[in-house]
Amino acid sequence: MKIKFTSEGKAALIRQSKWMMTALVAAGSMAMGGSALAQDYVTGQQYLSNVTSNALETAPSALYAGWNPTTGFPPTTINDVTSGSNQGLQIFSYGYGSLFYSVPANQQVTLNAADVQVALTFTISAPTGTFYVGVPFLLDDNNGSAGVSYGGYSTFGSGTWTETVPLSAAMLTATEGGNEIINGFNLEFDPAGNLPNGAGPYTITFNSMVFEPVPEPASLALLGLGFGGLMAFRRRK
Repeated sequence: MKIKFTSEGKAALIRQSKWMMTALVAAGSMAMGGSALAQDYVTGQQYLSNVTSNALETAPSALYAGWNPTTGFPPTTINDVTSGSNQGLQIFSYGYGSLFYSVPANQQVTLNAADVQVALTFTISAPTGTFYVGVPFLLDDNNGSAGVSYGGYSTFGSGTWTETVPLSAAMLTATEGGNEIINGFNLEFDPAGNLPNGAGPYTITFNSMVFEPVPEPASLALLGLGFGGLMAFRRRK
């Protein structure tokens, strides 16, 4: 049996479809917004611009103090970039280098129990091209997990990159218990002999370090429903 719609019925159906599409897309947007709000920034703000150069150390977790402006590979400059699209802690240097930052008490953040991974975003400004280099980093916490290593070596080029890795088992357990605080981290860069002249020079800006949950299946389902509603509405038109 076929159902025939009057012109008024068709108009009502279209209005209803529009409403459903709007509601579903809005629900998907709220799901994405909720995920963004759940992110924890390691120093309390999005960019690492508040990692002041005079608070950088070579202990306890620094593997090599190559970025020390006075004793490291010359020349080495460290800048706190606070404006523009490439904000963060910027390093200009040669060769392998690393620095440790003890997160001050007023910047320390207790991780959300749902956090399961950490994402380090960085920008390589120079040299241009693509090279196999290392950008590992270390995390210290308040539960005895000192110098847990993340990230590693890959093919990176000039531009902005994000390394997203799961938390270690010990940190994940502490996070789920609601008492995990990151109180220090170590940033590193290893040219691995693959840059021009082997060691550089290079410029890398560590933009952000973010702890985050994996998107929930329900959130992904809402996004799928929103997209499905949009496609159904387009077919009716």
